[in-house]
Formats: sequence, C-alpha cells, structure tokens
Amino acid sequence: MPHLMLRTAWQTIVFFGCCAAAAASPPPQGVWDDAALMQQPALLENLLYRALDGGDARLLASLADSYRRTASPDPVLLLRADAVQLRLNKRLDEAEQAYRRLPAAYPDAVRDRLDLAAVLFENGKIREADAEFAAVSAQSGLPAAVRDNINVFRRAIDRQKQWRFAATFRPVYDHNVNQAPPPHCIKDAYCTRTRAQRAYGAAYALGAEKRLPLRGKHGVLLRLHQGGTFYFGHKDHNEAAARADLGWQYRDARREWAWLPFYQAHLAGNASFDAPRPQRTLPYAYRHDAGMAVHWHERLTPSSSARLTVERRFSRYREAAHARRLNGTQDAATLVLGKHFGTHTAVFGSYRAVRFQPARERIGTAQNNAAFVFHGIGAGWTQSWRNGLHTQLSLDYGVRRYRGIAAFDTQPQRNREYAFGAGIAHRKLQWRGWQPMLHYRYSRTRSPQPWAERRRHDAGIGVAADF
Repeated sequence: MPHLMLRTAWQTIVFFGCCAAAAASPPPQGVWDDAALMQQPALLENLLYRALDGGDARLLASLADSYRRTASPDPVLLLRADAVQLRLNKRLDEAEQAYRRLPAAYPDAVRDRLDLAAVLFENGKIREADAEFAAVSAQSGLPAAVRDNINVFRRAIDRQKQWRFAATFRPVYDHNVNQAPPPHCIKDAYCTRTRAQRAYGAAYALGAEKRLPLRGKHGVLLRLHQGGTFYFGHKDHNEAAARADLGWQYRDARREWAWLPFYQAHLAGNASFDAPRPQRTLPYAYRHDAGMAVHWHERLTPSSSARLTVERRFSRYREAAHARRLNGTQDAATLVLGKHFGTHTAVFGSYRAVRFQPARERIGTAQNNAAFVFHGIGAGWTQSWRNGLHTQLSLDYGVRRYRGIAAFDTQPQRNREYAFGAGIAHRKLQWRGWQPMLHYRYSRTRSPQPWAERRRHDAGIGVAADF
C-alpha cells in the first residue's frame, strides 16, 4: 500500500494506507499539506478521530485546527478534540469542564464519561471519579473489556482509601552508645574518665497512613509513626518515639499540600533522667512535643520534583532540670529537589534549617546556651541495576551554632556535623514484600569544645517492607 504523508509546520507524520480509502485521489508524490487536507474533509475527519486515541497533543491540535476551518465541521467532535488535548497537556481542570460540556446524547457518551472519570482520578478528585465509574458500570450492554478497564480504576481508588503500612527492622552495633566524647582535658585541670561503651541491639520503625477523600481535591490525612532502638544489656540507653499527625490535605495531578497538627512523645531509658524512673508509659515520657507541620510537593517536570516541609514544635521535658534549660520552640524547614534519569537512576539534593529558642532565655545570671541555629546540606544517589541490584549513597554536612558561652569555655559553641550512609539490596532476595538491605552509616561531630565531639558508626543487615 502507498504511504500517505501529512506535512504541517512543525512535524511530518507518515500514515500507512489505512486512511487511503477516505481520500478521493492522492496528491502528487503522496504528500498532504494543510491546503490539500482542507479539500478532503472526510479524510481530515477520519484522521482527527484517529488522533483522539494517538496520545500526541501537538498532532491533535494541528488536525483540530485544520478541521475547524472546513466548511461544516462537527461541533461535538471539536469539543471532544479540545477535551482530549487539554487532558494530554495536563490541564485537567479545563479538561474536566470541556468533558462536561459534551452532550449526553452523543453516540460516544459512554466513552466520554469514562474519559471524564479518568480525568477526575488523575486530578485527585477521588470521590467524584468513583461515582462516575460506578454510574457507567451500572449501564447494561458494556463490553467486557470496558468493564475490566473500569475495575482497574476502581481498584486503584480503593487502594487510595485503604490503610498503608511500612516497617523496617535492623540489628544495631553502636560502639559509643553512651555518647562519650574522646579523651580530653579541660584547661589541663579536668580530664575525662568516661569511656565509650559498645552495645548490640536492634532499631525498628513502624508507620501507618490513611487518607479519607472529601469533596473535590481535598481529604483528611492521618499518619502514625513509632520507632526506636533497644540495646541488649544497656537498657538505660533505650529510646523510642511515637508520633501522630492528623489534618487536611489537598492533592491534584501536579502538587500536594498538607497541614498536619501533630503530637509526639519521646520515651527514654534511665540514662536520660537525673534519677531512675520505673514508669515508662506515655504519661511519664521523657519529652512531649506538639506542633504543626506543613508539607508541599510539586512535580516540576515529568522527571523532577520538589518537596518542602516547614514545622514548628513546642517541647516540654519531664525532668525539672531539663525543662528549665530545654523547654522551648523549634522551627525547622527542609527542601529536597529530586531528579530521575531514566527509570533506574535518581539523585537528590537537600537543604535544612533549624532554629531552637528556649522558653527561658537566661538561667540565673547566664544566657541559656541551649539555643541554636542549624544549617545543613545533603546529597544522595540511588541506582537500580539491570541484574536486580539496588544501591544508594548519601552525604550530609551541617553547622550548628549555639548562642551564649559554652560550658567550660569563654566562647560560643560551634559544631560541624558530618554523616555518610550507604545501602545495598537485591530484589531477588525479596520475600513476601520484605526486602533485606545491607547498610552502613557513619556520623561525626567536630567542635572547638572537645567534650562536644562525637563519632558513631553502625553497620548491619536490615529488612524493610511496604504494605
């Protein structure tokens, strides 16, 4: 069969002989331009119908513009072309309005309603999409393939309404569980006798999330998190934290906002208290936090995105000595930019700022030196290899500047914090959703005050899962 070629100002498209029957007579050399197509409205209409399923927004726009200038264009076909074009260009709010303008008595009304439901689903209007799919599914005489397609969407909607769970568990070896500084002397008078203690244990994290769709793009979001570390033979250094977020969420095809008030309780072993405390239940927590978190996520391009989290929390400590110094307000902001290269490689960069303001600016006659400002940057890389191997690396660096005069010194405390992490996993080792991963993490704090220096590292094999 001869090839038919459509030439526009932006692209040359080769069409096979499937459209030859619609043409009265092909022009010389089988080349069609806009002027030639205008003389063949039946062929142009046929091409426009095919372009509705082609997924090419530019081709669809060009054909629709040419068809609109014919002698008697079909207004409903043009409405459909405009709606599909808006959807392909991700202008989903306008696409929804265009689909709603299509007449219900149009022969392709069922298909248009399905397209409308898909647009609602893509645009975050879960309740409306589910109602539209249900209404179409209730009609009789639908082909089996159409019902199967509807069921695919409705199952995806059900998954968005269900609880989502995540869990991680990993062994821990900590060579400095008591956070001892390196050996040092202060003004050649006092020398530390605290030695780093080594401990084996396990770290865990459990998370649950549920979204309740409301009208339009809005919803109620609940997040629960529990995590901690426990050590064998060193239970005084155990720690755990439980957090609950509940608030409003807005989500569409490109962005997501969430305003989430939260409460967080920190549990700790006796090492965090001035005296042994037998109670370890929630009312006797080492610290209580309450605050507000604002989350923003934007898809900048199909392969890049940005995330911003801004949080304010109010901390209250149980111990009187800690409360006098550390009760206060903490503001934090984290920005993460991510970029995918193909389907196997991703990189990200981050910036974090934290400011802590204690409730008591002075303790006695001295300024409260617990107040600080922190600025940090980070970078990471993940790679999924064709043989099933998955690797990831991360680097972090930050500067923490404390206010006031540091203890045992005449200058403010200025810490530099470094961290490095690495992980490796293989998808063939996955079992029922649980993925084993070999991990390593190293962190170090450098400070002009030797008693503030810290160094920690741990390595092991952990498992993670999402449900």
